[in-house]
Amino acid sequence: MMNVLVSSILRQADPLNLLAVESAVLRARGGDLTGFIPMPIYFLSNYTISGIDPYLHYHGLSSGLDVRSGYGDYNVIHQSLMREDSALHQFKPSIVVLSLMYDVFNQAGGVDVCARLQDLFTLAAEKVTGTVVLNTFVSPRFGNASAAAEGSRAAEVARANDFIRHFVKEHSPKFYLCDWDHYVKAFGYGDAIDRRYWFMAKAPFRPPFLSSYAADIAKLARANMGLSKKCLMLDCDGTLWGGVLGEDGIEGVKLHPNDYPGNVFYAVQRSLLELHKRGVLLVINSKNNEADVYDAFDRHPHCLLKKEHFSAVRINWGNKAENAKDIAAELNLGLDSFVFLDDSDFECDFIKERLPAIDVRQVPKRPYEYPDFVTEIADELFFTTSQTKEDAARAQLYDARHQAEVAKTEFDDIETYLKSLEIVVDMHAMRKEEIARVSQLTHKTNQFNLAKTPYSEAAISDFFNKPNCFVYVMVVKDRFGELGLTNVCIVTPTDAVQAVMIDSFLMSCRVFERNLEYAFLSYVIEDVQRQCGCTEIRAKYIRSSKNSVAENFYEKMGFRVVHEDHQSKLYTLEVSDFTHVNFDYIQRI
Repeated sequence: MMNVLVSSILRQADPLNLLAVESAVLRARGGDLTGFIPMPIYFLSNYTISGIDPYLHYHGLSSGLDVRSGYGDYNVIHQSLMREDSALHQFKPSIVVLSLMYDVFNQAGGVDVCARLQDLFTLAAEKVTGTVVLNTFVSPRFGNASAAAEGSRAAEVARANDFIRHFVKEHSPKFYLCDWDHYVKAFGYGDAIDRRYWFMAKAPFRPPFLSSYAADIAKLARANMGLSKKCLMLDCDGTLWGGVLGEDGIEGVKLHPNDYPGNVFYAVQRSLLELHKRGVLLVINSKNNEADVYDAFDRHPHCLLKKEHFSAVRINWGNKAENAKDIAAELNLGLDSFVFLDDSDFECDFIKERLPAIDVRQVPKRPYEYPDFVTEIADELFFTTSQTKEDAARAQLYDARHQAEVAKTEFDDIETYLKSLEIVVDMHAMRKEEIARVSQLTHKTNQFNLAKTPYSEAAISDFFNKPNCFVYVMVVKDRFGELGLTNVCIVTPTDAVQAVMIDSFLMSCRVFERNLEYAFLSYVIEDVQRQCGCTEIRAKYIRSSKNSVAENFYEKMGFRVVHEDHQSKLYTLEVSDFTHVNFDYIQRI
């Protein structure tokens, strides 16, 4: 969780002002950065890019990341990628930014730029284990009637940009795109590009461009580390519609698609529906009469949001901080997973003060700014590098879990309850289409996570392609519906020929207390032994502030502790001594 003082310092700074950014970063680094996640980012470029550094640290800290930045020498990109002992590979970055200016890249001329880009990107894919960030080229400022003619510079830049966009689309999420042309269009050429410094020092970009570039890279890093928010907590009056429902009535609130300001709130509801489709949980935390709100959902002719779109609802006259804590407990989510959106100064300040882990955003005072404000929140805080089946069905998954918890109260003993769930599991070696979800779980799972090592999709893909590594998953459903891919185990080789290491073992909290972790590890041990003939399996438990629930798991499965200190435990298991575990209420596919 981000330190509140650090967050306050950063939010007060203008992200487009270099002196303000540098001052904010300096003050923030003088504070407590406990809990900020280290993030190594390395730049390979054919121009001077080091001016991005203060903006990169600013946006990184704003995202809960402690950025460690590195910069390759000028225009030695191929050499840096090829040489195993280069500064790039010694740095061990999670993200490599391949930052290219068209004029330098095509300085020689006469060579197909797209073919050269293809070769370079293929090399990067082979040599970089993390995510690779590419960019589009900036289109020429001045054009004429023949600007798009075959062979013109404008036409060649456009062709190269089409190639880059297509390459990223085909190779996502290993590759990610920062759209330079978009930054220039957003700020204007004069505010984005500095021709004087380009010719004097090969440093072409002004602060607005550099800040936007850094913000996009930080957004990617945030998503890679599983720090994207999961739930949007919404007020009703002044947030979902204009006016006060209790005073104006259903007919009087502003929500008409063609009349201002109703069209503002209609556009906002449309954006919220898009977030819901992407898997963002929507919840209500509102001071209102519950029956009135539900009536508005049902009867207002232009209300796009309905009761079923909300995973939890607190509509009452109590304080919103207590409501927020109740919602978090109901959904089994940390408060740092929430964004709170309200039009009231008092309510926003109240949540900030009482629950600083929640990211609070206030509805703009000028209504016409509101739709773009929501779009910005969606892009900044709920951005993910890829969409999994579990993301798209998140609301249904939480609903199934809630129904199971309600059913639990009907039984006197846990065994009878578990049998009633009709649990069906599919345990198998990870498939290519499951890479994104596995990466996601390594970032988001905190409680039942034995080692808490977050892996990018690129890193999981590397495990998938290595012959001596095994990645296993468990997909679960019960009588209330699909629960999705919930369990992951990554097994890697060791320096001993007949020994393997359980690098990661984790389970989503949505399937706690069903003994699935025991059945899953039993399956893993059986299959690993069959695949590679190992006689010994090693494992590790790394303590964190949240995973104490899993501390003795390996002991319960027959593993022996061979080393223990205040931070970790190391284990070994002789496969011949292992007793496989089965539960008659868990049906395997």
